[in-house]
Amino acid sequence: MSLRDSRISLGALLVVIGLLALAQNLDWLRIDSDHVAGIIFFLVGATLFYQSRAGGNQFKFYAGIAGMFVGFAILVGSTRILPDQITGTAVLWIIAALFLRVYLKKREAYWPIIPAGILFSIGLVVALEGFNLIYDVTIGALITFGIAATFGYLYSIRTEQNKLEWAKYPALGMLGVSVLIYFSDRHYGVGPIIFSILLIAAGIGLIVQTIRADRQITTNDQPAQV
Repeated sequence: MSLRDSRISLGALLVVIGLLALAQNLDWLRIDSDHVAGIIFFLVGATLFYQSRAGGNQFKFYAGIAGMFVGFAILVGSTRILPDQITGTAVLWIIAALFLRVYLKKREAYWPIIPAGILFSIGLVVALEGFNLIYDVTIGALITFGIAATFGYLYSIRTEQNKLEWAKYPALGMLGVSVLIYFSDRHYGVGPIIFSILLIAAGIGLIVQTIRADRQITTNDQPAQV
Protein backbone atom coordinates (compact mmCIF):
# COMPACT_ATOMS: atom_id res chain seq x y z
CA MET A 1 0.00 0.00 0.00
CA SER A 2 1.31 3.42 -0.95
CA LEU A 3 1.67 6.28 1.48
CA ARG A 4 -1.22 8.01 -0.28
CA ASP A 5 -3.57 5.05 0.21
CA SER A 6 -2.53 4.71 3.85
CA ARG A 7 -3.34 8.35 4.50
CA ILE A 8 -6.71 8.06 2.75
CA SER A 9 -7.72 4.99 4.77
CA LEU A 10 -6.55 6.63 8.00
CA GLY A 11 -8.43 9.82 7.12
CA ALA A 12 -11.61 7.86 6.39
CA LEU A 13 -11.26 6.08 9.72
CA LEU A 14 -10.92 9.38 11.58
CA VAL A 15 -13.97 10.78 9.78
CA VAL A 16 -16.12 7.78 10.74
CA ILE A 17 -14.99 7.88 14.37
CA GLY A 18 -15.51 11.65 14.47
CA LEU A 19 -19.04 11.34 13.07
CA LEU A 20 -19.92 8.70 15.65
CA ALA A 21 -18.57 10.86 18.46
CA LEU A 22 -20.41 13.94 17.17
CA ALA A 23 -23.71 12.10 16.80
CA GLN A 24 -23.32 10.68 20.29
CA ASN A 25 -22.54 14.06 21.87
CA LEU A 26 -25.43 15.83 20.09
CA ASP A 27 -27.87 13.03 21.04
CA TRP A 28 -28.53 12.33 17.37
CA LEU A 29 -27.58 8.75 17.98
CA ARG A 30 -28.00 6.99 21.29
CA ILE A 31 -25.36 4.30 21.55
CA ASP A 32 -24.00 2.76 24.71
CA SER A 33 -20.38 3.69 25.44
CA ASP A 34 -19.40 0.02 25.29
CA HIS A 35 -20.82 -0.20 21.78
CA VAL A 36 -18.88 2.91 20.75
CA ALA A 37 -15.64 1.47 22.11
CA GLY A 38 -16.28 -1.84 20.36
CA ILE A 39 -17.00 -0.14 17.04
CA ILE A 40 -13.85 2.00 17.31
CA PHE A 41 -11.65 -1.02 18.11
CA PHE A 42 -13.17 -2.96 15.24
CA LEU A 43 -12.76 -0.12 12.73
CA VAL A 44 -9.16 0.54 13.75
CA GLY A 45 -8.40 -3.18 13.52
CA ALA A 46 -10.09 -3.45 10.13
CA THR A 47 -8.10 -0.49 8.82
CA LEU A 48 -4.80 -1.96 10.00
CA PHE A 49 -5.72 -5.35 8.58
CA TYR A 50 -6.57 -3.81 5.19
CA GLN A 51 -3.30 -1.90 5.12
CA SER A 52 -1.34 -5.03 6.05
CA ARG A 53 -2.91 -7.09 3.28
CA ALA A 54 -2.07 -4.41 0.74
CA GLY A 55 1.43 -3.69 2.02
CA GLY A 56 2.55 -6.94 3.67
CA ASN A 57 3.21 -5.38 7.08
CA GLN A 58 3.18 -8.20 9.64
CA PHE A 59 2.75 -5.91 12.64
CA LYS A 60 -0.35 -4.29 11.14
CA PHE A 61 -1.66 -7.75 10.24
CA TYR A 62 -1.55 -9.07 13.80
CA ALA A 63 -2.59 -5.75 15.36
CA GLY A 64 -5.51 -5.56 12.95
CA ILE A 65 -6.78 -9.04 13.80
CA ALA A 66 -6.39 -8.35 17.52
CA GLY A 67 -8.20 -5.00 17.20
CA MET A 68 -11.12 -6.49 15.28
CA PHE A 69 -11.50 -9.36 17.71
CA VAL A 70 -11.30 -7.10 20.77
CA GLY A 71 -13.92 -4.81 19.22
CA PHE A 72 -16.15 -7.79 18.43
CA ALA A 73 -15.71 -9.15 21.95
CA ILE A 74 -16.64 -5.77 23.47
CA LEU A 75 -19.79 -5.64 21.34
CA VAL A 76 -20.76 -9.19 22.27
CA GLY A 77 -19.98 -8.57 25.95
CA SER A 78 -22.09 -5.40 26.05
CA THR A 79 -25.11 -7.28 24.72
CA ARG A 80 -24.69 -9.93 27.45
CA ILE A 81 -25.18 -12.68 24.88
CA LEU A 82 -22.28 -14.57 26.42
CA PRO A 83 -20.95 -14.49 29.99
CA ASP A 84 -18.12 -12.02 30.60
CA GLN A 85 -15.70 -14.79 31.52
CA ILE A 86 -16.16 -16.42 28.11
CA THR A 87 -15.58 -13.23 26.11
CA GLY A 88 -12.65 -12.23 28.35
CA THR A 89 -11.01 -15.62 28.01
CA ALA A 90 -11.61 -15.66 24.26
CA VAL A 91 -9.93 -12.26 23.80
CA LEU A 92 -6.88 -13.29 25.82
CA TRP A 93 -6.56 -16.63 24.04
CA ILE A 94 -6.95 -15.12 20.57
CA ILE A 95 -4.17 -12.62 21.28
CA ALA A 96 -2.07 -15.45 22.73
CA ALA A 97 -2.69 -17.43 19.53
CA LEU A 98 -1.44 -14.51 17.45
CA PHE A 99 1.82 -14.45 19.40
CA LEU A 100 2.08 -18.21 19.02
CA ARG A 101 1.61 -17.88 15.27
CA VAL A 102 4.52 -15.44 15.15
CA TYR A 103 6.70 -18.02 16.91
CA LEU A 104 5.59 -20.90 14.69
CA LYS A 105 6.44 -18.90 11.56
CA LYS A 106 9.89 -17.98 12.86
CA ARG A 107 10.99 -20.40 15.56
CA GLU A 108 14.37 -18.78 16.12
CA ALA A 109 12.47 -15.78 17.56
CA TYR A 110 11.47 -17.27 20.91
CA TRP A 111 10.15 -14.07 22.54
CA PRO A 112 6.47 -14.51 21.43
CA ILE A 113 6.27 -17.60 23.65
CA ILE A 114 6.46 -15.43 26.77
CA PRO A 115 3.38 -13.22 26.15
CA ALA A 116 1.53 -16.18 24.62
CA GLY A 117 2.05 -18.33 27.71
CA ILE A 118 1.21 -15.54 30.14
CA LEU A 119 -1.96 -14.52 28.27
CA PHE A 120 -3.08 -18.14 28.00
CA SER A 121 -2.58 -18.62 31.75
CA ILE A 122 -4.52 -15.47 32.62
CA GLY A 123 -7.31 -16.45 30.22
CA LEU A 124 -7.59 -19.88 31.82
CA VAL A 125 -7.76 -18.34 35.30
CA VAL A 126 -10.44 -15.86 34.13
CA ALA A 127 -12.58 -18.74 32.87
CA LEU A 128 -12.12 -20.89 35.98
CA GLU A 129 -12.77 -17.99 38.33
CA GLY A 130 -15.80 -16.85 36.33
CA PHE A 131 -17.44 -20.25 36.73
CA ASN A 132 -16.51 -20.35 40.44
CA LEU A 133 -14.14 -23.27 40.01
CA ILE A 134 -11.27 -21.53 41.81
CA TYR A 135 -11.24 -19.00 44.62
CA ASP A 136 -9.11 -16.30 46.22
CA VAL A 137 -5.43 -17.13 46.52
CA THR A 138 -5.64 -20.03 44.07
CA ILE A 139 -5.90 -17.42 41.31
CA GLY A 140 -2.48 -15.97 42.07
CA ALA A 141 -0.97 -19.43 42.47
CA LEU A 142 -2.26 -20.56 39.07
CA ILE A 143 -1.12 -17.42 37.26
CA THR A 144 2.40 -17.67 38.67
CA PHE A 145 2.43 -21.40 37.89
CA GLY A 146 1.48 -20.60 34.29
CA ILE A 147 4.35 -18.12 34.06
CA ALA A 148 6.69 -20.76 35.49
CA ALA A 149 5.47 -23.27 32.91
CA THR A 150 6.06 -20.73 30.13
CA PHE A 151 9.69 -20.20 31.08
CA GLY A 152 10.05 -23.92 31.72
CA TYR A 153 9.05 -24.55 28.12
CA LEU A 154 11.61 -21.99 26.98
CA TYR A 155 14.27 -23.86 28.92
CA SER A 156 13.18 -27.17 27.36
CA ILE A 157 13.80 -25.86 23.81
CA ARG A 158 17.26 -24.46 24.60
CA THR A 159 19.98 -24.98 22.02
CA GLU A 160 23.50 -23.74 21.48
CA GLN A 161 22.08 -21.15 19.11
CA ASN A 162 19.24 -19.60 21.16
CA LYS A 163 21.08 -19.83 24.53
CA LEU A 164 17.96 -20.20 26.68
CA GLU A 165 19.74 -21.57 29.74
CA TRP A 166 18.68 -18.46 31.64
CA ALA A 167 15.00 -19.44 31.41
CA LYS A 168 15.38 -21.93 34.25
CA TYR A 169 15.83 -19.13 36.77
CA PRO A 170 12.48 -17.36 36.26
CA ALA A 171 10.85 -20.79 35.87
CA LEU A 172 12.09 -21.99 39.24
CA GLY A 173 11.47 -18.59 40.82
CA MET A 174 7.85 -18.39 39.65
CA LEU A 175 7.28 -22.01 40.64
CA GLY A 176 8.51 -21.22 44.13
CA VAL A 177 6.26 -18.17 44.33
CA SER A 178 3.30 -20.27 43.17
CA VAL A 179 3.89 -22.89 45.86
CA LEU A 180 4.41 -20.17 48.45
CA ILE A 181 1.13 -18.43 47.57
CA TYR A 182 -0.80 -21.70 47.61
CA PHE A 183 0.44 -22.99 50.95
CA SER A 184 0.49 -19.63 52.70
CA ASP A 185 -3.29 -19.50 52.43
CA ARG A 186 -4.11 -23.10 53.22
CA HIS A 187 -1.68 -23.54 56.09
CA TYR A 188 -1.09 -20.45 58.19
CA GLY A 189 2.58 -19.98 59.03
CA VAL A 190 3.82 -22.46 56.43
CA GLY A 191 4.40 -19.81 53.77
CA PRO A 192 7.30 -18.04 55.53
CA ILE A 193 8.92 -21.41 56.24
CA ILE A 194 8.70 -22.44 52.59
CA PHE A 195 10.05 -19.08 51.53
CA SER A 196 13.03 -19.49 53.88
CA ILE A 197 13.72 -22.98 52.54
CA LEU A 198 13.57 -21.68 48.97
CA LEU A 199 16.07 -18.95 49.79
CA ILE A 200 18.42 -21.49 51.36
CA ALA A 201 18.08 -23.82 48.38
CA ALA A 202 18.70 -20.95 45.95
CA GLY A 203 21.79 -19.88 47.88
CA ILE A 204 23.20 -23.42 47.99
CA GLY A 205 22.50 -23.88 44.29
CA LEU A 206 24.30 -20.64 43.45
CA ILE A 207 27.33 -21.61 45.55
CA VAL A 208 27.52 -25.11 44.05
CA GLN A 209 27.22 -23.77 40.52
CA THR A 210 29.95 -21.21 41.15
CA ILE A 211 32.32 -23.85 42.59
CA ARG A 212 31.70 -26.14 39.63
CA ALA A 213 32.41 -23.30 37.22
CA ASP A 214 35.68 -22.51 39.04
CA ARG A 215 36.75 -26.16 38.89
CA GLN A 216 35.95 -26.29 35.18
CA ILE A 217 38.08 -23.20 34.54
CA THR A 218 40.95 -24.67 36.60
CA THR A 219 40.76 -27.96 34.69
CA ASN A 220 40.84 -26.17 31.35
CA ASP A 221 43.84 -24.06 32.41
CA GLN A 222 45.97 -27.07 33.41
CA PRO A 223 48.61 -27.98 30.77
CA ALA A 224 48.06 -31.24 29.02
CA GLN A 225 50.42 -34.02 30.10
CA VAL A 226 52.68 -35.38 27.39
